[in-house]
Amino acid sequence: MHVRWTDHALEQAARRGLPSHVVEEALRVPDRVVLSGMENRYVAEKRCRDASGRLYLLRVVFEREGEQAVVVTAYRTSRVGKYWGDVR
Repeated sequence: MHVRWTDHALEQAARRGLPSHVVEEALRVPDRVVLSGMENRYVAEKRCRDASGRLYLLRVVFEREGEQAVVVTAYRTSRVGKYWGDVR
């Protein structure tokens, strides 16, 4: 799958300290993909651990354009349970 970034996504990922290769890995090999509630918009989710071992969820919002995934934004959250239920 080819990945294209919007300017907004590049700015937000940089501001949030998310390297592009980490975001693209979550997009290419997600733990799951869910509909975002907006037409043609999806969220790739990947559970990860930070350097201290704490669990977090990387969420990549994207749109599909043929064989291309267009990254809209990406962020990490420590509120894994909000999206995945009771995960330890």
